[in-house]
Amino acid sequence: LMKFSLSPDLDAGAARASFAERGFVRLAPLVPDNQVRFLIESLSQAAGWMMFFDRGNGDEHVGNDRMRTMTDRNRRALSTSIYQNAAGQPGYVHQRLQIDLMRQAEPDVVTGVYDFHQFLNSDTFADLVKEVTGVDTWSAISVDGFHRTTNQFMNRNIGTKGDARRQLGYEVGLSGSWRPDFGGQLAFFNDAGDADPALMPVYNSLTLWRADKDFAVFPVAPYCPNIRLSVAGWCSGE
Repeated sequence: LMKFSLSPDLDAGAARASFAERGFVRLAPLVPDNQVRFLIESLSQAAGWMMFFDRGNGDEHVGNDRMRTMTDRNRRALSTSIYQNAAGQPGYVHQRLQIDLMRQAEPDVVTGVYDFHQFLNSDTFADLVKEVTGVDTWSAISVDGFHRTTNQFMNRNIGTKGDARRQLGYEVGLSGSWRPDFGGQLAFFNDAGDADPALMPVYNSLTLWRADKDFAVFPVAPYCPNIRLSVAGWCSGE
């Protein structure tokens, strides 16, 4: 059992003005280092990761066991259909751990992943989000794990188009030793369609944004040796 807590070095006050001006902000460090290392280990050991993608028919997924048994030809055909669809919108491919659904199915199981799920659903985390964003009308938070490797991405998306109840998006970054040329940046777009400076994956960080903002996760470079690991979701009203 891990009782997660906010890092004593987290400065929420400095983030308020940035969020008010830009509609997004990043804070770091989110939790003490021993806690984030425990979370990363727990996510790496979790069963239930699946590949999720959109090739024009909405959200689809394939389990890892099925992926291992697919022929090379079928894997290539699947990848081609995903990338061709991404020329339109939406388009994405990533590994996802459905933490909310797993937690509901296993209410008595204790794991580090579920400890962090509890932290994200705590008053402590809610108070932080509300202090930074000034948005206090949301009452529910979704929680999923995301694992992106080479050529995986999410192209331009708007959270409120997926669900009008969404008010804020969040991402807890868990990737270390990342270079700018590795890709995987979290980017936001202004009303003119121009990208603000993209945010590189940062270890032990929290990014918050208004759900009505255009955003994207740029493709991870084909030579990147690292995993773009995160926990992310939406803060929504009823």
